[in-house]
Amino acid sequence: MSTLTAPAPHPTDLAAGPSSTPRPRLHLVPTDAAPATSATASHPLRWGLVDWRIDIENLCGTGDPGVGLVRAVWASLSPLIQTGDTVTIATGKLCAPVVRMALRHTGARFLVRGGRDGADLALLADADFEQIAARNHWVAIAGGDVAYLSLARKASVYGLRTWLVNGESRPARALVESVDIHSQLRVRRPGRYLAPAPARATA
Repeated sequence: MSTLTAPAPHPTDLAAGPSSTPRPRLHLVPTDAAPATSATASHPLRWGLVDWRIDIENLCGTGDPGVGLVRAVWASLSPLIQTGDTVTIATGKLCAPVVRMALRHTGARFLVRGGRDGADLALLADADFEQIAARNHWVAIAGGDVAYLSLARKASVYGLRTWLVNGESRPARALVESVDIHSQLRVRRPGRYLAPAPARATA
């Protein structure tokens, strides 16, 4: 089990724009003395509102997930999301219908973009930090691609704390080192369907 060291209180007025004041990092401190950046936690210490930027394909580990896998990933992620948080989920065009069907009751906002790295580019292009910083204390990046490094760095410039949540795939090291909190989901994948064995005559 991991423990957390708490930083100084976060400023409540974030509407003033970018800040150059350095902020203490919030480290996950594992009991086995492993490096802090490699630690994981299911429910990190948090306060205030979070703007969630979710790359569902990255969390699933595939660009063509089934409904069961999408729901399993969401079941692991959703306990970290609290009332009042803003949730944006990005996908490529291939899996967009599956994701919308699986998560249609979540109240999340969906972004769809085709082409290579479509989900990454959609989340990056959509991030309006003036608006995000006006109502949130955190930006949570749910996806481990190195493309999100610029997202984490810009969030820090605006005085927002940063939280990285990745799935089973290993996140980019530079991204892990740039955020205040790093968590890893423990996804209970849906079981495979096993066809019943053919009936056998009894003696």
